[in-house]
Amino acid sequence: MLNETVRDHIHNARNSGVIENPDAVGFWGSDCGDHVRFYLKINEEGIVEDARYQAVGCGCALASSSALSEMVKGKTVKDVKAIGIEEVLEVLGGLPEQKVHCSEMSRNSLMTAVHNFLGESYSV
Repeated sequence: MLNETVRDHIHNARNSGVIENPDAVGFWGSDCGDHVRFYLKINEEGIVEDARYQAVGCGCALASSSALSEMVKGKTVKDVKAIGIEEVLEVLGGLPEQKVHCSEMSRNSLMTAVHNFLGESYSV
């Protein structure tokens, strides 16, 4: 059973879509075929001004991406880089154990975008 916060992010997804001329893009897919692409607009001070995503997959992948897009706005790239899966799950109020990988996929997509912006490689 999904909690109210997760259901809200599924039915009222925030920041879904594409950023024209993004400063960073990240992509991550899972073995089940789901995938997420994150787009970031980052200002000269290294602060995320906008975050958008395209998610293909289950509602938990959408909810995780939606929550992450809200979490990163206004944060520095360094602070975004430090976001762990535990923080995502806390913001969502938790996910069923079999759906935690959806949050990991969304986070990995975001981390790929951040690392691409910094000129670094990213792997798990």
